[in-house]
Amino acid sequence: HPDLRVQVGVQVGVQVGVQVKNILRYCLRPKKKTEILAHVGLYNNWGNFKKYIKPLIEKGYLAPTVPEKPSSGNQQYRTTPEGEIYMNSKEDK
Repeated sequence: HPDLRVQVGVQVGVQVGVQVKNILRYCLRPKKKTEILAHVGLYNNWGNFKKYIKPLIEKGYLAPTVPEKPSSGNQQYRTTPEGEIYMNSKEDK
């Protein structure tokens, strides 16, 4: 049923938007990826990093604290000014 698909798509979009804002709020102070994923109830693995954190970095909403060493054990991620604007917006997608 097309209406149901749209409704489910919107609901999933809203849930993702809420999750993104939750991550951005959490990362106002730098956090390690293990802390970020645990905060939203996910295991620390490459799939979850790729699905939840990497897109936020690509959009410019999160930034690594050690950009010259992406795989550093000391790597943390913080919300950027652009991420703060999105976090405070009414938009949920």
